[in-house]
Amino acid sequence: MDKFKVAITGSSGYIGFNITKTAINWGMNVVPIVRSEKSAGRIGILGITPKIVTEFEIDVFKSVFEDCDAVIHLIAKSDSYQDSYEKINLGSLKVVAQASFENGIKRIIFISGLGVHEFGKKSWANNEYFQSKILTPEI
Repeated sequence: MDKFKVAITGSSGYIGFNITKTAINWGMNVVPIVRSEKSAGRIGILGITPKIVTEFEIDVFKSVFEDCDAVIHLIAKSDSYQDSYEKINLGSLKVVAQASFENGIKRIIFISGLGVHEFGKKSWANNEYFQSKILTPEI
């Protein structure tokens, strides 16, 4: 029987790196996905070669997700530089969900953000990050 194959987007981040390492230790076939050469170097220390995906395009993710049993989607923007929260947090989720659907992947794990339930209630939660995360169930 083939090993369980899981694609992990955002695999170089704190959560993604630890999930990637754990999945490898559990004997899974892991497809780590990162957005830069720098991030690829971090994953390389685990002994696997990540896929570098710089644009959120369905066909690119469909190719990367080929033969995967599951996707763990961890790409997220939590800081205030470069691309918008909407492009990163919502745009990546839309593309990953569609590519997964088109590849017949039935298991997608996506995490939200700590405190997202406070959006609109607490001043510290009324920002673009929490707004983008509160909109994800609509996808």
